[in-house]
Amino acid sequence: MKQLTLYIILLLGITAGGCKKFLDVTPKKKVLPTTVADYEMFMNDILQADAGYIQSEFMTDDIHYTDEQVRSGANSRSTKGYLWLKETMLQTEEDADWNRIYTNIYYCNLVLDKIKDAPGSATDRERTIAEAKIQRAYFYFHLANNYGKEYIPATAATDLAVPLLLIPDLEAKTKRATVKEVYDQVMKDLTEGLTNPALPDFGRNYVHPGKAAATALLARIRLYMGDYAGAKDAAEKALAFNSTLLDHNTFSFVNPARPTNGVNNKPLPENNPENLYSRTNSGNGSFTRFLINPELLGILGEKDLRYVYTFTRIPRLAGTQPYPFPEYIQANVNFSIGVPEMMLIKAEVLARENKKMRR
Repeated sequence: MKQLTLYIILLLGITAGGCKKFLDVTPKKKVLPTTVADYEMFMNDILQADAGYIQSEFMTDDIHYTDEQVRSGANSRSTKGYLWLKETMLQTEEDADWNRIYTNIYYCNLVLDKIKDAPGSATDRERTIAEAKIQRAYFYFHLANNYGKEYIPATAATDLAVPLLLIPDLEAKTKRATVKEVYDQVMKDLTEGLTNPALPDFGRNYVHPGKAAATALLARIRLYMGDYAGAKDAAEKALAFNSTLLDHNTFSFVNPARPTNGVNNKPLPENNPENLYSRTNSGNGSFTRFLINPELLGILGEKDLRYVYTFTRIPRLAGTQPYPFPEYIQANVNFSIGVPEMMLIKAEVLARENKKMRR
C-alpha cells in the first residue's frame, strides 16, 4: 500500500512538472502579450470602435416597414423589434449585440488588469488605461440602456441592469447589477479616464477616444440621468473641442442618374468631421436598406440635403430587388456621438430653462 502511495505521488509530481512545461510553451506563430505595446494592440482593434447595438435601431421612429416586409420577415429579430414584440429572440438564437459588447469589455478588462505591471512607456501605459476605461464606460452605458431599465433616481438602486464584470475571467460567476451600480461604474471609469494627464484631446484616429470623445459621452450620460445642468456643461465643453458642421452644399452625386455610385466630398461615417466620439457598427450590412418613416420624411422634406445625400431612393426592378415594395431607401448611417447631438443637448436644456440657444 505504501509503494502504491509512493507511485501515485511520483506520478502526480511528474505530471505536474510536465503540465507546467507544456503551459510554458508559446504556441507557434502566436505572440503572448507581455509589454505595454502588446496590450495597447487590444485597444487598436477596429471593433473597439463598434457601436454594438444595431438591433435596437429597428425599434426607433426613423424606420418604416411595409405590410409586405412585416409578413416576409415575420420571423426575423429585426422585424420583431420593429413591432415591439415582447419576445424578439428564440432561446436557441445568439444575441450578437450582447456578445459583441461583452467581448469588447473583456479586452478592456484584460488591458486594465495586466498593463499596470507590464514593461514599457509609462506615458503609453497611462494613455491606454484611460482609453480602456472610456471604452468600457461607453459599452456598459449602452448595455444598461439596451437590456435594463432606464435611469430613474428613485428606483435606480433596485432596478436591474446587466452583469457588471470588471476582471478578465470568462468563467467568473456574475449576477445582474442594479442600474445605479452600472451607472456608478460608468461614471467612475469616465471620470478617471478624463482626468488622466496622458489622455490627449483627440485620439490618434477614430478607434481611439480622447478628451473630446469622453466629454461628449459624459454629456449623453448626464442627459439620460436627468442631470440637465451637468449635460449642458459637458455639451458646451465638448463643443469647445469641436463645433464643426458638415456643409451639405459642397456635396454632389458622382452620377446624378445613379445615386448609388456615391457622393463627392462626403466623408465615410468614421471620418466625419462632426464626430466627437466615432462609432461604427459591424451590423451595418443589415441596416442599409429600409424605408424612411413618413413622419421623419415629412419633417425633412425631399429637398433637404440631409435627406438627399443620406437616403438614396432606388426604384425597384421587377424580379431583381429582394424587398417586396416599390422602392427602398439605402442609408449611410452614422452611429457616432457628434456635434449636432451636443447642440441638441444644449438646446434641450436651454428650452427647459426657457432660454434661447445662440451659436
